[in-house]
Amino acid sequence: MTTRALLIGIVWVVVQSALAPYNNYALRNSSFGGNLPLAPLVFLAFLALIVNPLARRWTTNQQLRSDELATVWVMAAVASVIPLRGLTAFLVPLLASVTYFSTPENDWEALIGRMIPDWARVTDVKAAHDFFEKPVTGHARIPWEAWLAPLAFWTAFALACFLTIYCLCVMLRRPWIERERFSFPLARVPMEFMTEPVGARRVPQLFGDARLWLGVLVPVVLHTLNALHREFPVVPVIPTVVHLARDFATQPWSALRDWPAIDFMVYPSVIGIGYLLPLEISFSFWFFFLAYKAQYVLVSALSIPIGAWTAASRQSMGSMLVIVASLAWLARGQTLDALRAVISPAWQDDSGEYLPYRWAVLGFFGGIAIAAILLIQLGVSVGIAISVMGAFLIVATVLTWMVVNGGMLIVQAPFYPTDWLMIPFGSRIVSQRSRVALALPQHAMMRVWGHLRMPHFMHAVRIAQAHRMKREHLGVMIALSVVFAIGASYAGTLWLSYQVGASNLVIGNSWFSQAAFRRVANLIGAPKPGSLTEFYSLVLGTGATVAMLHLRYRFVGFALHPIGYAVGASSAPYILWSSLFVAWGLKALVIRLGGPRVYHGWMPFFFGLIFGDYMMAGVLAVAGFVTGQGYNILPIQL
Repeated sequence: MTTRALLIGIVWVVVQSALAPYNNYALRNSSFGGNLPLAPLVFLAFLALIVNPLARRWTTNQQLRSDELATVWVMAAVASVIPLRGLTAFLVPLLASVTYFSTPENDWEALIGRMIPDWARVTDVKAAHDFFEKPVTGHARIPWEAWLAPLAFWTAFALACFLTIYCLCVMLRRPWIERERFSFPLARVPMEFMTEPVGARRVPQLFGDARLWLGVLVPVVLHTLNALHREFPVVPVIPTVVHLARDFATQPWSALRDWPAIDFMVYPSVIGIGYLLPLEISFSFWFFFLAYKAQYVLVSALSIPIGAWTAASRQSMGSMLVIVASLAWLARGQTLDALRAVISPAWQDDSGEYLPYRWAVLGFFGGIAIAAILLIQLGVSVGIAISVMGAFLIVATVLTWMVVNGGMLIVQAPFYPTDWLMIPFGSRIVSQRSRVALALPQHAMMRVWGHLRMPHFMHAVRIAQAHRMKREHLGVMIALSVVFAIGASYAGTLWLSYQVGASNLVIGNSWFSQAAFRRVANLIGAPKPGSLTEFYSLVLGTGATVAMLHLRYRFVGFALHPIGYAVGASSAPYILWSSLFVAWGLKALVIRLGGPRVYHGWMPFFFGLIFGDYMMAGVLAVAGFVTGQGYNILPIQL
């Protein structure tokens, strides 16, 4: 890590964090964040393909080295989700939500507001009103005095969660990277830009391959024509979405139209990533999505007394329990080594880890303890606080495994941590005060709305190992990127909201600013009893995943992978299944007809699909900033 790389990383973190709210929630351009984030990738491409070649031509040894590019990427990628669904996009509007949306009809102030301490939410009526509506008269300024206390409290909670998952990633490095050798398909994309040019080349070797540029041509033509069609309808359009279930109007087939409907969507970047995945993963992803939709039809036809989506989400919960148990079993040796190191630090050499074992364990449990104490200060009972943190870590670990092993651009857990308790025991097991206090952190930070933080920490560890970064440097990079991203994203979101009114932005809609407290108010007014049908669905998901893992262990060629089943019927498979189906078909055909040599030979073409899709998203985002009209072409949620 060099000083210039660190400074470049900090400057870009501030820029992308300040601009991300405007890009995503005012313009509605392609998202800056995600598991393969747009803004960091475009900036990395700019450094590797434009800045470095110019530096090699005009100067001597002034270009950014591979490890410096890795530093910039790690900082930008870790920071990319914080201004968006990873933290700020949900947190900031929810802080003012109860004060602004309380009416005599819903009585939120008496029902909910009285149970949240004043220092944990915005209680100033004018500050909340101006945030959502913008000031009626006078200069639009940010009333920091109303926001500082709640932002400080929830930032402390978020940092405790960040510390916990970073320490967990450090402890998972050896079993996931060295022992199981997970493929990290999304990390392979930025790592191509970090490759040192060979010989007289000024760019990484991959970018001198004609097949890559042939792949780039596909999304360039696609998105150029479709963007021109929006402005000039006479230009032909290439459809990228086909609604396959539109004509199914009678029961039980109308269930195919229920969320998530069977829509065939083509994303070149997803096809490119799918080509990098093992066939069993890409196959399982689209197979289980269609299997869940068949289950929808069956539930409707047999009038089974449970919502089809609810049954699918509960099966996902059961599947995740089995997967996290299997991951814990695979990491058992590393876990024992880390625990022994707490007692005797010299027991084993941990110089290759990105935190000493003792500090990793203490940081992991310390982060959980700090987060739980902060929840208890809000009024959450001790047992519920610890249970919620445990459930959050289970889900975060499984979804991170899906990203680093399955290359998923989108991940989602279609349930809240407290659902684990409410399904068998009913909502009364969580007190009213605990439900109210947990509404914000569960919705803003724990349900994982497409911008998960832990995969970026895991990718950072993987890239740091590849570039032999010093362990103290990685910690400094991540800490600085998180701190600067939080500060810039708070300022950017609040400034934008007080200028135009959050009600005129995406973050002002019900899902971002009201859904969490509406759910709590409904549970207070009508407590939910335990549900046997939901519990049976959870058990079904557990049993199916156990059976799948057993068959994979017994039969080497068993094609079904639990990753497709565990993701459930959520936004992720809805958006990705069809493109992964195309990728699976193309890869299977190439391997069958040409063998491994042809498969590897055409890999640059599929990297080109990814690169071209993202570069066009970047170009159209810049056009959106100029024209004020957004262009959203990536599958990442805003």
